[in-house]
Amino acid sequence: MRSTHPTLLGAWLAALALAGGCGDVQKIAPDGGGSDGSPTADGSAPGTATVEVHNLLDPTNSGPLEDVPVLFFGPDGELSAEEATGADGRASATVEPGSTAVVLMPLPSFPAGIAQNFNFAIAGMQPGDEIVLSEEQVQGAFLGSMTFTLEVHPAAVDYEIHGGCSRSGTNGNVVSLNVYSGCVGADDRLDLLAVARDNTGAIVGTYAAETTFAAGAEVPLPGTWLAPDTFTVRFAGLASQLKTAEVRVGSAIDAQPFALGSSDVLLKGAESTATQSVAAGFGDSRVVGLGLYPAQVYSGEQDQLIRVAPDQSEVEITSDDLLPWYTAPIYSSADRSVSWAATGGSEPDVLFVAVSWTEKVSGASSYWYFIAPPDASSIALPDLPEAYDARDLQNPSEIQGVLWAVDLSSLDGYDDARQVGFDPFYERPAMRLPAPAYSRRSTSYGITLRTIDRPGAPSLPVEVRR
Repeated sequence: MRSTHPTLLGAWLAALALAGGCGDVQKIAPDGGGSDGSPTADGSAPGTATVEVHNLLDPTNSGPLEDVPVLFFGPDGELSAEEATGADGRASATVEPGSTAVVLMPLPSFPAGIAQNFNFAIAGMQPGDEIVLSEEQVQGAFLGSMTFTLEVHPAAVDYEIHGGCSRSGTNGNVVSLNVYSGCVGADDRLDLLAVARDNTGAIVGTYAAETTFAAGAEVPLPGTWLAPDTFTVRFAGLASQLKTAEVRVGSAIDAQPFALGSSDVLLKGAESTATQSVAAGFGDSRVVGLGLYPAQVYSGEQDQLIRVAPDQSEVEITSDDLLPWYTAPIYSSADRSVSWAATGGSEPDVLFVAVSWTEKVSGASSYWYFIAPPDASSIALPDLPEAYDARDLQNPSEIQGVLWAVDLSSLDGYDDARQVGFDPFYERPAMRLPAPAYSRRSTSYGITLRTIDRPGAPSLPVEVRR
């Protein structure tokens, strides 16, 4: 659970810093019919699909982008159309079922001498798709700071103030808080939660407050301390799959979480539990954030965010709540593909795959970000036209890969998921839904590797561990 989150670019670059990108390759979608309107292999006719492109690389300027090249590839991998986005950020083309769209994002501003390319792809498209690629804004712009004088609690040693987008604490009852636009409501309303802790760090009291934002203001924050409630998270029958779990419990108002702390649980036996303090009588719901770490040798982890009613006092996690575990993505230079395997778990709504590399000669870095169907076991990098050779994989010194599987309570499979682009990548979407709601994510990190091609033999990966 996070009170803030990085941009899409920042989150994915951070993950790729941990990662690296063979196995049998399967197509993401079956071969189809012709783009001339003839029936496809499954009997479906081609039709129009649209991609709407916003600025995914600059959260301060996240509106629609004009004149962005969007390439449409048929399910056979051949380029079928090249369009540019209009002033509304939209580009359309006639596609066959199982097509792929590639958005060649304009380069962001980086320090002089650093060349980086960003390509965003949506696989498994269908006629009628209206796909929107946009950046989720949560924290917003920094507006200024305020200083609050909290009520004194007789058992308190430390005090905290939580504002949804941010929080701060001190060993006195006068606390300053940085305020961001994402957490200021109508008429500059600012919802706050005061927290008092004793000398062990345990919460001894909380109270809710509301004020009007005014940069630089120093204001008293009256309220009545309430003893916290307790919330229990139960893990049933998971000791064979999970080794440890990180648990965070908090409250929420609209899309803003107010988390009070975290604890780690070592899973043993038939049932393990974690009990935490949660604010009494605060918020429109309670939220549970989970980090789940496997008992077996996997290359990743899972995380969840669960939103429940404000008076609910426990949740239970079973094997039905887990997604598959994935092997590390591995790159094959023989067919320019990244492949993986899944084990166990319930099928997610969508897969997100990030692939990056650095060119040996130019030193340029390139990044591919894919949206893919949940049953895919590989993706192949589309062969870009010659005009975009600088963006394509040529002679990489190393390749990295990361895979995320995502399941969201508001989505009903891949047909829903791909319409909203990269939005489900974060756990935040559950915070925009009324309780009950959840988001689940399974992550697999590849190992940084180089590829060696031998004549007459398959591509062999050589691991390079950092």
